[in-house]
Amino acid sequence: MRRLFILTAISIVTLTGLSQNHASGYLGLRTGYIELEEVDDEGSWNLGVIGGLYLLPGLSLDASVDFQNADFLIFVSNIAISIPLERKTTALQAGMTFSPLYNNPFRPYVMGGLGYYYSHYSSDYYGSEAVGDAGYYAGFGADFLGLYNSEGLSLTVDARWFFTREEPYDQQKIEADGRMVSIGLKYKF
Repeated sequence: MRRLFILTAISIVTLTGLSQNHASGYLGLRTGYIELEEVDDEGSWNLGVIGGLYLLPGLSLDASVDFQNADFLIFVSNIAISIPLERKTTALQAGMTFSPLYNNPFRPYVMGGLGYYYSHYSSDYYGSEAVGDAGYYAGFGADFLGLYNSEGLSLTVDARWFFTREEPYDQQKIEADGRMVSIGLKYKF
């Protein structure tokens, strides 16, 4: 995890120096729906904060923090029963976004990057345990600029796939790969 943050910090410092003529950024909020492949929670909602720095026209360095809470069942093979669990996750992601139509009010984009996914599990049977793992993500989306006749406010919609695994309670690893669809508001400054 330390390497991820060091690489992100070096990238920000280096690329910020290259982009002094284009320096601006954005902040925003989003909400989304997440489904994880080996977590039987039938999907759940999340809430997140997003931010970014435009490095060059159409290219930005992005960061986000998302919070998710889900209840699901985990199968315990040595006693052959399913145990209910609560899973609270904080996802920290940093990456790059590229938009080829950066001068248009409709800005489609592609994105990719790295993340750290920290989850806290709690169960009446097992008690509580926290686990975390690094992973990566990729996706696409679009910004719709000019909301309420404001050049700085935009609606953003995106879909992303993330890939990570977790091992709560010393059970077999859970492939916590998943997908998220989100909608939010960004304000460019």
